[in-house]
Amino acid sequence: MNIEEEEKKSFKLKKEYQNSESFKSYYVTGALGGFQNQYDFRLAFYKDEVTDVLLEREKIITNDDLNKNEKEKIISKMKVPCTLECEIVMPERSVIELYKFIQKELKNKKERRVKEKQIGS
Repeated sequence: MNIEEEEKKSFKLKKEYQNSESFKSYYVTGALGGFQNQYDFRLAFYKDEVTDVLLEREKIITNDDLNKNEKEKIISKMKVPCTLECEIVMPERSVIELYKFIQKELKNKKERRVKEKQIGS
């Protein structure tokens, strides 16, 4: 480690986390969004209610009273209801940090799965 790296390391600030009074946890199944301007990245999280739609689609597919075109027409009009749970807005720097964090977590999870498979074999 060179002197410059040592200096950077000695001045690094640690963060202390605490929940706000309005903190909530959401179980979500998807996200949408992106950069809305040159500063803000907006990311909305949603929960889809796909189970009922899949069951209804299966009923249509297996309905022998309908031909293929009729089935396709009905199914093409079906929509999966999605409830937007929350939205976060962050600067580009935070998006990069989040990206790196998620990449690291996925890499660690993949490595754990590989080890579990090796142990299970």
